[in-house]
Amino acid sequence: MIYYLIGVEHLTGIDKSDPLNEFIDVFFFSSQTFTTVGYGRIAPVGFLASLVATFEAFLGLLTFAIATGLFYGRFSRPRAYL
Repeated sequence: MIYYLIGVEHLTGIDKSDPLNEFIDVFFFSSQTFTTVGYGRIAPVGFLASLVATFEAFLGLLTFAIATGLFYGRFSRPRAYL
């Protein structure tokens, strides 16, 4: 929704034929940025859109790093069996 509030004109490669296509493109761009996949069809233009994309990518990396650490800590507990 943040990209939609900034304005879709700050993203290149968006299908602007109707609002539903705009929303779908922005949603999938956000998902690709969060997971750091980055297919490259859509790119931010301007400082504010680039800032949001950078923050979203950082948040995605941080989320996956924390989840990985928690899963590792959960499944690697030492157990003493005698």
